[in-house]
Amino acid sequence: MVFDNTDTFVKNFRVYLGNKIYFAEQLAYDMNEGMNSNTEDLTAGGIFVYSYSSATRTVEFKIKDGLNYKLKIPTDTELKNYVNNTWNTTQSNYDSSNPLSIN
Repeated sequence: MVFDNTDTFVKNFRVYLGNKIYFAEQLAYDMNEGMNSNTEDLTAGGIFVYSYSSATRTVEFKIKDGLNYKLKIPTDTELKNYVNNTWNTTQSNYDSSNPLSIN
C-alpha cells in the first residue's frame, strides 16, 4: 500500500513472483522490479530502490530519495479484507483454503 506524505492512500498492488525456485539475490531483484513496474505511474522507473547483502543475507527496500511516498505492508487481517482488487472494510467472503499473507 502506497501513501503520500500527507497519509493519503495512493495505490495498492501485489507482486506475483511465479512458481520458481529462487536464490536470495535474484528474489530481491525480482521483487524490486515487480514493485517498480507497479509504481511507474507515480514516477518514471518506479519508486523503489533496494540493496542486498550476501554477507548478512538481508535485503532492504526503500522509497527513492526525493520522493514523498510511504509504504505500508498490510497485515494478514487487512489482506483478508482485500476482495476483487479493492479493500473491503465491511464483511467479506474469505476463502480460508487460499489465504493471502506477507509472512
